[in-house]
Amino acid sequence: DSNTQTSRSSASVANTNTPQYFQSHRYSSRSFGYKFDGFDSSKTYTVELGFAEMYRQNCRNGSRVFDLQVNGNGIKSNIDVFASGGCETAYTMSFNLRPSSPGSFVIQ
Repeated sequence: DSNTQTSRSSASVANTNTPQYFQSHRYSSRSFGYKFDGFDSSKTYTVELGFAEMYRQNCRNGSRVFDLQVNGNGIKSNIDVFASGGCETAYTMSFNLRPSSPGSFVIQ
């Protein structure tokens, strides 16, 4: 997506055994998403999403708030990663979801 940028941090990340997953990040001032294919649409899967506020200028409540949709359905609103986990701290959310037909998860 040409509307997004990527960045990498060398800061340590609390609350995780896999800090490397949170030290690389993608961001945009506009909406963007990810698509994952190849799932059986008759099954339910646990979808785990991980976040960390790694940009120190945003380490305050309300600085970066967003809504989460999976396959066009609102899953969670007003997510504030800093308020949920803190600065440079991993925060994960898990949801039991079914993929859309033909077996895709579109996460926005």
